[in-house]
Amino acid sequence: MSLFTLTVTVVAILVILTDGVCYLLLTPEESPSPFRHHSIQEKLGWAAFYSSYLLSLLRLPFAILPYVTKLLVFLLTRKGFHRFWRDTYSVQLLRIVGDLINLLSTAYVLHVVIPSSASLLSLLVAASTLAEAIRLITEKGQMLVSASWQMIPHQAVALYLQSMPFQQRIVRRYAAYYCLTDAERLDYIIRWLRTRAICDPPFADRLSYTTGFRIVPNSYGLGAGKVRDVTAGEVFIHRRWTNDPWLLIGQAMRRGTWLFDPRYLQRPFHYRTQSNRLATLFVLTHPAYSPPYTWYQFGHEIKVARYHVYHVLLGRLGIKIEQFIQSDGTYLFDQLLIRLAASLGWIDGWELLEPMKSNEEVIREVIEHSRDQCLPSAQEIAEKYCYPVRYVEEVLLSQLNAARSEETYVSHRK
Repeated sequence: MSLFTLTVTVVAILVILTDGVCYLLLTPEESPSPFRHHSIQEKLGWAAFYSSYLLSLLRLPFAILPYVTKLLVFLLTRKGFHRFWRDTYSVQLLRIVGDLINLLSTAYVLHVVIPSSASLLSLLVAASTLAEAIRLITEKGQMLVSASWQMIPHQAVALYLQSMPFQQRIVRRYAAYYCLTDAERLDYIIRWLRTRAICDPPFADRLSYTTGFRIVPNSYGLGAGKVRDVTAGEVFIHRRWTNDPWLLIGQAMRRGTWLFDPRYLQRPFHYRTQSNRLATLFVLTHPAYSPPYTWYQFGHEIKVARYHVYHVLLGRLGIKIEQFIQSDGTYLFDQLLIRLAASLGWIDGWELLEPMKSNEEVIREVIEHSRDQCLPSAQEIAEKYCYPVRYVEEVLLSQLNAARSEETYVSHRK
């Protein structure tokens, strides 16, 4: 067995074992024991993070065909690109099929183009193919497992199991979760997370920003765009996701609103080089909370880590093209397509907003708009400027009052 085959087999077995244990045996229970965050998790998370960067650079040849395909679709659909490329389940399935075709076709082309006598290049081709294979197993493979698990009629199965006279702990855990309604499951997961995090204060603090989940229609794409309500502290999900508690836990971690608190990340901030890095590390350094989602996050980072390298290198050359997060907390991912759409007059459908304001800009604007009036409430400020209410109440209001007092003092002195 070659090293390539062995590595792919080991990764696949690890993912399958993780999913089998979590989905079949470890359904989140109602009264879990608190986790204690060990340094080994931190070290493993950072190792996975840096490994994903290396694998992301190695798989660069496999990023060419998908992007060329996306560009061709954009040119063919023109202003209808957004409707065609929406992150629906059918599009996700199409992308998975496309990824498999890309793996086979690109690997074939590379092996044909690179002569076998060029040992170093042949080794790089093998490493590149391996990196893409690991990405597909961990990211796309986990997506398929989750989607398949969501299709099972769990509530009917749970009700049947609950009626049986003898129940093992595994069955009780399964029935306790899947007999619940969708809304009850969402509350259940938030309670589970908070109980688990009692002995992990840094995790608990970040989690405290998330108040719950909000179910949105299946037609509402959640791969990008507005995926959370920062002010309300809610993470958006599709109804069928309640069938996968590990996905809910991962989304609560990945898409929590703590990132919009300037005490964690100074505003305005970038997605590729800043917020994505923090959110990814948060998941990877806390794998015990959702092992299946950690595998997905690792694979996803193999796909996107190259963008961080790209923007950092351009920045060192004095070229800054990365856009800030928009004022509503969203980010437009493909800056090249946006510029191309603008130049061709096909910008309709792109939700272009002004960048997120810094704290200083917010303070100046609020004071300017509330002269001789009371300051807006914390809720109003949070909603308008995309802050967690907690930050406005704990920090920003006092800064606003201090700035207003200073301005009043200066005007009286004049």
